[in-house]
Amino acid sequence: MNALSAASSEAAIVRSRALARLNYRLAGLALAVYVADVLLGKAGVAFKFVPPFRLGEVGEFLVVLVAMVFFVTGLLAESGVPVNKTVATEEES
Repeated sequence: MNALSAASSEAAIVRSRALARLNYRLAGLALAVYVADVLLGKAGVAFKFVPPFRLGEVGEFLVVLVAMVFFVTGLLAESGVPVNKTVATEEES
């Protein structure tokens, strides 16, 4: 392996790790939004007040779904599995 391909593969590893970190942070942010919504609802029940904003059941589902998508995308980026590339068939190889 020559120096150019080694440098490009190392750059690809750095990019995939950066992408993984970004996806993990976005997943954490979505999870924090979900937890804040649940705690706000719990506080509303405990202290008998109406929260000014709630996501509702569908909103909570969508936030958790987004968190899972970002987390799995982060795992795939960290493992080096190509996320946006098409898989080569046997005929192309």
